[in-house]
Amino acid sequence: MGQRRRLCEADWQYIYEQKMAGKTCAQIAGELACSRACVRKWWRRSRSHGYVRVRPKALGRPAAGPLASFPLELRQHVVALKQAQPRWGGRRILAELRTQAVAATVLPSASQITRYLKVTCPDLVRAPQRLPPPARACACARSQSLCGIRGTTCRCFASV
Repeated sequence: MGQRRRLCEADWQYIYEQKMAGKTCAQIAGELACSRACVRKWWRRSRSHGYVRVRPKALGRPAAGPLASFPLELRQHVVALKQAQPRWGGRRILAELRTQAVAATVLPSASQITRYLKVTCPDLVRAPQRLPPPARACACARSQSLCGIRGTTCRCFASV
């Protein structure tokens, strides 16, 4: 059995028009040299959504990565905001997107924006700053000026 040719968009439109004209799936399949199941599949899709929305279903796993499921314009806008204001984080950029009434109906979360910026432009994302550990309180009765708080070491720490 030979390989069947793949149907193109013109074929999908032809199936829709011929079915609307009253032809059967078997007649259309004979004309296009494809199976009746294939004609039936495209007829069902076009009938339920109208011909305008007939597209093949995407195969495989969905796009991976932060903000991959959001429009390209939104991702570019996020990067542009970060480049214009390098000190802004994910929360501030999200607030700005909300005030600017971006065309996207659904906006990403602040954590998604932060992850996207870390992947896309890591040079603009600052590493979190670590605070130094708190100074240990001295157990002796001396004043703080003699203990380790102001830079001089106290003898009571030496025994610990």
